Amino acid sequence: MGLHNRLDYLYNSVCHDCGGAIAEHSHNAELAAGKNPLEQFSKGLLKSFSNAFKKLYTNKGYKPEDLAKEPEFKKAIESTYEVLNFGIKDNVVDGTLLRKLQQDTFLFSAFKTHAELTEAASRLLLNADKKIRPWFDFKQEVLKLHQTYNVNYLEAEYEFAKQSSIMADKWQREVIERSRNADDNYWLQYRTAGDERVRESHAALHDTTLPKSDPFWSHYYPPNGWRCRCTTVSVRPEKYPMSDSTEAFKKGEAATTQIGKDGKNKLEIFRFNPGKEQVVFPKNNAYSKVVGAGVIKPGISSMFSDNEKALRKAKDIEIRDWAVKNIKEQGLKLTLDNFKTKEVLISRGAIKSIGDHLTDVNLKEVAKEVINLMPKMKYIETAPLNPDAKNYERKLRKGITNFHYYKFTWNDKKFRLNTEEINGKFEKPYAVNLLK
Repeated sequence: MGLHNRLDYLYNSVCHDCGGAIAEHSHNAELAAGKNPLEQFSKGLLKSFSNAFKKLYTNKGYKPEDLAKEPEFKKAIESTYEVLNFGIKDNVVDGTLLRKLQQDTFLFSAFKTHAELTEAASRLLLNADKKIRPWFDFKQEVLKLHQTYNVNYLEAEYEFAKQSSIMADKWQREVIERSRNADDNYWLQYRTAGDERVRESHAALHDTTLPKSDPFWSHYYPPNGWRCRCTTVSVRPEKYPMSDSTEAFKKGEAATTQIGKDGKNKLEIFRFNPGKEQVVFPKNNAYSKVVGAGVIKPGISSMFSDNEKALRKAKDIEIRDWAVKNIKEQGLKLTLDNFKTKEVLISRGAIKSIGDHLTDVNLKEVAKEVINLMPKMKYIETAPLNPDAKNYERKLRKGITNFHYYKFTWNDKKFRLNTEEINGKFEKPYAVNLLK
């Protein structure tokens, strides 16, 4: 059995909406309306994988240990990750959780790229005589492979990543964070989208109501399959009767069962909880089972860290260039009644410093928005310059007398702006911190 057949969890899985192959079409409303959010990545993906296939052809094959070494292969991973990360980065509030989900997504992207290169090398590189195909013939074949993996399948994976991250964030906020409160007595209730597209096996789970501690949620917390739109809500026990856990397990098992021609259950991998396990994709996805996947896994973590550093550096440069373009060299003066001194001076360096203080590349964007957000910020407190503080003398020479703190909200996240008071006349912003 070839690799093409072993990856049948996507190749041959049936869409519960229409009975067709799940990766050959989309029922997503945005996509149907011609607003495909993945279109912006299509050219970059094609270029990255074209270069990767060309490198494979030049090398006359592919070895798993080369995945994290060859620049062309690494770029293919990063391009895939960029697409999937686009679906999750704005759906997770907690920065620690987001990083874990992104790391899992990066690993998934590496496994997916490895599977793609493995198939190109094992099935397409050689002709019937076991000789390397002419470049033109090979190129035509791998372009078809690219369409399958990075257009059809990737769209299904993108939708799953988006929904999985939303549900992971829900678990963090509705279960983990609420459980820290002594008065937390909410249960979780399973809800479907409630329309004609809901598959019958998922509709059977609708209104399932159980305590958060019930083991049901470890196995059947949504999403429970490709394109699953189910969710959960927190409900008061006095308003809804508790479901029978045993019966709920049976319904969950039915919702995640689809026996393939090989006799194996294709949907069993979806019996996991993305919030509890802090992952986006099922750990036993088919990409992770491709021969050689175990070889590439150790080097992916360091590659993820290197990629994060590169993204942060690129974003810092973007913020610096934005400041130069939008703020005059002498700075921008604002009169704001909600600030302690009423007068605020914003320099190019202040915007850069704000971006530098945020390590999460997804949060750095707030540096470009902070000026527009200032009029609505709320004063928190003032702290005097501490004589025991590091660089006290230097700060004193700069005229710093006090520090002021203000809170604000951006993209549903709470932040604190820090300013320095200069000689009692005006304030200069210098940092923004994410508030837990």
